[in-house]
Amino acid sequence: EFQYVYQPLAADGEIVARVTSQTNTDEWAKAGVMIKESAAAGSPYAMLTVTPLHGYAFQHSFNSHTDGGTYTFPDAWMKLTRNANDISAYTSSDGIAWTLVGTAIIPMASDVTVGLFVNSHNWSALGTVTFDNVTVTDYPPPPPPPWINTDIGSPLTPGSATYAGSVFTLKGAGTDIWGLTDEFRYVYQAINGDGEIVARVTSQTNTDEWAKAGVMIKESAAAGSPYAMLAVTPLHGYAFQHSFNSHADGGAYTFPDAWMKLTRNGDDIAAYTSSDGSAWNLAGTATISMAAEVTVGLFVNSHNWSVLGTVQFDNVSVTTTTTTPTASPSPTATDAPSPTPTDTPTPTDTPTPTATSTPSPTPTPTPTATPTATPVTTPTPTPGLSILWADIDCGGTVAITDALKVSRWLINLTITQAAGCPALGSGVTAGGSPRIWGDVDCSGTASITDALKISRWLINLSITQAAGCPSLGTIP
Repeated sequence: EFQYVYQPLAADGEIVARVTSQTNTDEWAKAGVMIKESAAAGSPYAMLTVTPLHGYAFQHSFNSHTDGGTYTFPDAWMKLTRNANDISAYTSSDGIAWTLVGTAIIPMASDVTVGLFVNSHNWSALGTVTFDNVTVTDYPPPPPPPWINTDIGSPLTPGSATYAGSVFTLKGAGTDIWGLTDEFRYVYQAINGDGEIVARVTSQTNTDEWAKAGVMIKESAAAGSPYAMLAVTPLHGYAFQHSFNSHADGGAYTFPDAWMKLTRNGDDIAAYTSSDGSAWNLAGTATISMAAEVTVGLFVNSHNWSVLGTVQFDNVSVTTTTTTPTASPSPTATDAPSPTPTDTPTPTDTPTPTATSTPSPTPTPTPTATPTATPVTTPTPTPGLSILWADIDCGGTVAITDALKVSRWLINLTITQAAGCPALGSGVTAGGSPRIWGDVDCSGTASITDALKISRWLINLSITQAAGCPSLGTIP
């Protein structure tokens, strides 16, 4: 039950508004912005609201709530975005710098409603709210076929991609594409055999000095599959990287003319840079064994799990190469091969290895907010645990994905685990004592601190745990 001022939204888009005042009819009176499948009561929705006593609140699906922090009138700015089924809520004090509150996956029809609402939370009183700076923006359509548009590695903040006037605009998050991490937004198509991709990067937002955006050849869209990429970075110029551990500097560039090219010839991948798209400079080569059919495309990684990086490309082309085999001539019946007992085989030149430089360490970003999961106060322990401590998804090893799954669970996003794996937040028996699965430091509750401690442990940094707590990577 509420008053709704709305308009239709075809497919993807966003609404921005500033709430300047609200009457206090109840501590949970609500007013703000909403995306709702239709104006019918009971239809799916997501909303970002102000409340008199509980600050911002991101709510959806009639049963999900995320605290959004505090605000001060008249500057209670809010934004809701829709990208397919992903709806994200943001707050701001100035309408310029935005903070992500949460993201929800809410299946809806293509055409939805978007607008402003007020609910007094009191059947006998009218609540009053004032808005200004209200805008509704339709996003351009996604890249057309054969392009496929997706997130790789389940970044905590979902990305998006649009295509208009031959310009690709990608928005993506992700902690990195390096080491144990493979998270980014990818717009790709499949090619079979050899080929190349050319693109010009015209702009990139600076979400981190090692934010990356560019062109990629990757065996598949599965996280962890082999790849090679040529990227621009805000502070380190071009970078040719591959195999999660190899880096070569590619020199400097100037927007909007950051041209790049990747070629594939068998297992050989070569990266080139250019300032005009005509004269090309070799940035590096690598030999990477992949299947015959691979993916090739554009990508963006913000190198910051809580922030979307934005990059624009134009002059994008994908070319496949077909090699026609040359038939060997058949020997005639009268030909007799001459013996060559003294022939000396011609030695094969040994290629000069390409030196690789070691990139600067890519630090684990520090989250700006500390979400808190509902603690489990009376866990029922399972029988003795036979899983590695901190292997959250029971994948057989402790990896960065375990840290990310704790983070996703804390903000009520879905996660996947192996069959029979303890649910996050459930009671287990570890080392003969009752513990909580996901509470890797045995503090009494699973929190964002546990995700950070997994990340620190993976790069051999020290962590603290309660006395008697199992060591990470051991079977308690």
